[in-house]
Amino acid sequence: MSIDDRVKSLRELMKKNGITMYIVATADPHMNEYLSDHYKDRVFISGFTGSQGNVIITMDKAMLWADGRYHVQAENQLKGTSYELYKWGKPGVPTFMEYLRDNVKEGEVIGFNGKTFSEAMFERIEDLVDDRDVKFVDDVDLISEIWTDRPALKKDKAFILSSEEAGESTKDKLSRVRAKLKEEGADLSIIASLDDICWLYNIRANDIQDSPVLISYAYVDFDKAAIYTDLDKLDDDIIKALNAQGVEVKKYEAFEDDLRKIKDKTIYLDENKINRYMFKLIEDDNYVIGDINITTKFKAVKNDTEIKNVKKAHITDGVALARFMKWLKESDKKTLDELTVQNKLHDFRAMSEDFLEESFETICGYADNAAIVHYMSSEETNKKLDNKGLLLVDSGGQYRFGTTDVTRTMAMGALTDEEKKGFTLVLKGFIRLMSVVFKKGTKGSSLDLLARLDLYKHQMDYLHGTGHGVGYLLNVHEGPHNISSRYNDIDLVKNMIFSVEPGVYEDGKYGVRTEVLVYVEDAGTSKYGEFFRLEPLTYAPIDKDAIDKDMLTAEEISWLNDYHKAVYEKISPLLNEDEKAWLKKATSEI
Repeated sequence: MSIDDRVKSLRELMKKNGITMYIVATADPHMNEYLSDHYKDRVFISGFTGSQGNVIITMDKAMLWADGRYHVQAENQLKGTSYELYKWGKPGVPTFMEYLRDNVKEGEVIGFNGKTFSEAMFERIEDLVDDRDVKFVDDVDLISEIWTDRPALKKDKAFILSSEEAGESTKDKLSRVRAKLKEEGADLSIIASLDDICWLYNIRANDIQDSPVLISYAYVDFDKAAIYTDLDKLDDDIIKALNAQGVEVKKYEAFEDDLRKIKDKTIYLDENKINRYMFKLIEDDNYVIGDINITTKFKAVKNDTEIKNVKKAHITDGVALARFMKWLKESDKKTLDELTVQNKLHDFRAMSEDFLEESFETICGYADNAAIVHYMSSEETNKKLDNKGLLLVDSGGQYRFGTTDVTRTMAMGALTDEEKKGFTLVLKGFIRLMSVVFKKGTKGSSLDLLARLDLYKHQMDYLHGTGHGVGYLLNVHEGPHNISSRYNDIDLVKNMIFSVEPGVYEDGKYGVRTEVLVYVEDAGTSKYGEFFRLEPLTYAPIDKDAIDKDMLTAEEISWLNDYHKAVYEKISPLLNEDEKAWLKKATSEI
């Protein structure tokens, strides 16, 4: 069935149900960013495979919204269909919400699957059209009526983190959550976000590719705590371990029934992380405090054990990266293609017994493919390499001791002046941000400009954030903190982990991104207050062959040389003599 045939079938179901507009969001019942194949409804109905985007289907239009990371990809994947692409972030292009505000008509009947639609999104849409007579039908899953061969959910076994891996017991985490509930005047908390639940209960699984989470719900009040999940995934020893920490284990389906029983309580929950269907079960009989999950805020600040372990994971990752870069640099590029390269990187990571899986699908783009911010190579798009131009590789690993995410853009041979200029401008912004010292109370939005200044001087920019939080053996994208031009009311504090990843992308030509993970470390205290700095977690060479040294200041050269010295000192002891010799040259001073 073609994409347009699927849209046609959806319209027939809409007509049957009296629906004039149907919205398909990118979500599962837990509002997870990365989805099990089982929940990829938007991919099914549109053919667009990016990690974000929304679809609106009316009787005469099919529309997709994609952000700046996916403009080129979406354009390519929608070719040959009736879809209109709305490139969010482009001047004059309405956002998804703006379109609804301006185009929903009097008497419109808007349908969506309430189980894969956040309460927060529903409330925003409801507010936008409250001046019109609009009906919402939020209990229809029309996609499932078309998608008859939907993939099954995984059944892999879950596992518990040891105290040496977690650094804090579930019992202690629950005590912190309960203290915060008391402070907020709440009776209980309902948690639907998978990474929050896994953090709270020190449990991990394999329910979603590249994201070691367990599909589940959680309930916490002052007397009890519970996890709701597929019991077939839990061995007896896991159930006993959870019980010993004060956690009751219940079947996944019981969550809905238990919600219906909650009456006259003050409930703390995150409306961005709970679906509309579940929220409706409690909204009329209870008072809701809607805010970022307590667990989200706690999880963002790693404990000392987590920091120690994630450093270990990054050294292991650094060894794989060094071996990979050596292999790539020494290969005849004409014999390689994008898929061969990314598979080879996977093989180098898999040499470690601590490696579990990738932390996201590797982005490996050569030449103009690298201009697609979140490009995914496939058999159809797989480009052969040549002994020239730039190759961008954005990848990461899930290790038993932490999560990694790193991007290196490498010269495959001779570069044009334009390519070197783009690479070096990105490097200058990267170094400026990596060198920053900032005062306690600083938000991520205050740092974002540092990475863009040199690009701005040349009327250049990138249409994505500069950094995102990263989980500990959890989601590679984690909130609530980030580095972005958009304001975020979250202070950057000690032991937060996030990425630093400026880039530049010239459509049809090349793409550059340089990325490391960092954690916030103390920089000292003075009469003016407490100060912090960024400490690298990622240690991998930055390709000197792509740098225009004349564009760098003495301070920038010094920073790069110091970083490369640290790369060699930390990684070389784990390499053989041939690998050491290559790394010595790759990290030598410029």
